[in-house]
Amino acid sequence: YIALGKYADAAKTAIIIAKQYQEIDGDYDAAHRTVYKTINALESHNVPVPRRLREMFVTLHTFEIVKIYARQKSDDHEEIARLLLRVAKFASGLPQHKIRILISTVIECQKGCLRDSAREWATHICSSQDLKKELNRQPKKLKTKIQSVVRRSNHGGAKEKKEMLSACPISGSPIPVTQLECPVTKDMIPMCVCSGRHMELDDWCICPNSGLPALYSHYKRYIESNKVESSNTNSSMTGCEQNDLDCNISTLMQEGQYCAIDPVCKKQVYVEGLKLISPDEAKQYIRKYNEFGLVRNI
Repeated sequence: YIALGKYADAAKTAIIIAKQYQEIDGDYDAAHRTVYKTINALESHNVPVPRRLREMFVTLHTFEIVKIYARQKSDDHEEIARLLLRVAKFASGLPQHKIRILISTVIECQKGCLRDSAREWATHICSSQDLKKELNRQPKKLKTKIQSVVRRSNHGGAKEKKEMLSACPISGSPIPVTQLECPVTKDMIPMCVCSGRHMELDDWCICPNSGLPALYSHYKRYIESNKVESSNTNSSMTGCEQNDLDCNISTLMQEGQYCAIDPVCKKQVYVEGLKLISPDEAKQYIRKYNEFGLVRNI
């Protein structure tokens, strides 16, 4: 469709295929790749990307960031909880893992001192007949945890921890760091592909692999926390290709250029490859990000 210039049809087809991966196959990685590649193809042809396609990417990639935190065994429970709260709102689109996502949301909210959110989602699970049936199939320990959160909801307790604020890149108003909509214009705010937070004008870089925005400070931290230490970077590579990559990584490490695998394309990325862009360039990116054109209502 893209080769034929039928961009609206390409976007519609990508959404259908991604939904099939999500809802039938439970293959969220494939859905993520499909949505990203379509967005990238549309942007390379200077075609406005449908809002729905961007929203699908935000949900799928936020889930990917949560999985990265899980692999790292991160103890930043508030950060994980706030990302899971975003995913939980769209968990119906991830049916094969819906109950696990919602349970994880409750548990991480408890650990991250987001007591009100924990109670809200625990109550949602226990008040839904379908979710309650799914909960009954989970290990007894998890079931008991969710039910105990609901029981404690009637006894008051600590208030919800307030989220950190940072400047909205569109209006300049202070907003929660994970909020992705401008409170003034209602425009979408681009998301950092490393942290899931909204972008900031004075900390804006572009991933050299995916072409997507990231907070420079967070991307640098991501690379330093996910340094490539072994040759198990890509099982699909031939021996020669893997050896070449290992040599490149070894050289970069010796030169102090920390190397990791980027969170979108899963390709080699290093700190020195990250470049800050100017606030004016960032504002131009935001304008383009919110140009939905003829495919707005897909």
